[in-house]
Amino acid sequence: MDWAHRELNGYGPGDPLPDYRKASAPLQIDGMTPTAQIKQQTLAPFDLPDFAQGHISNDLSLRMSISEIEHLAKATSHGSVVKLAPPGADDLVSFMNRDGKWSGYIERIYWSVSPVVLVRVVEGVRTTLVSLTAQMEAVTPPTAILPSSEGTSASVALVVYGDRSKIKNVTIYNAGTDMSIEDGVDKRPWWRQWWAVASFLVGLLGAALALMQVQGWRF
Repeated sequence: MDWAHRELNGYGPGDPLPDYRKASAPLQIDGMTPTAQIKQQTLAPFDLPDFAQGHISNDLSLRMSISEIEHLAKATSHGSVVKLAPPGADDLVSFMNRDGKWSGYIERIYWSVSPVVLVRVVEGVRTTLVSLTAQMEAVTPPTAILPSSEGTSASVALVVYGDRSKIKNVTIYNAGTDMSIEDGVDKRPWWRQWWAVASFLVGLLGAALALMQVQGWRF
């Protein structure tokens, strides 16, 4: 499944990105002037050279593997930020230092990302996985163990990217979290109901514990 492969190995430049991997973060620079050292000075995108303004903004696409995102979140101390370099950051810094428009020396340019943003990505994957499991259950025939390739593709398109066009052509066998409820009563077998609830609670608990660890909270 492409979605799982991309989550494990990272998204390529041309791969569609789920919404939970998109964020906003300020651009900042470290460097020095003749009289002071600069740390985490915010830089507006329109202050960048003209050739970079159409490519670098405060919009951030987190394309690295989910394990790397989780590691970055856990490795960042309380009150600190994760410094992620935009594409071509080294060349951009060299140009800006040569350009002479800056009264000083720029050491690095980066997105200043709160670890909470990274935890939200991990939470987004867990939540998507729970929803995807329920949706695949809905398109799996009662006598089958796994859904068809068409059912899998349609489920991923619907749950991950919000594309409903493919699911219209797939037979719904089990109503999942939506179509199995009639008159306020869940029609799924009891073991399927409890499995969905348990999966959701596990994902929610994992996200909460990750956030507590990042923020340095204690029981």
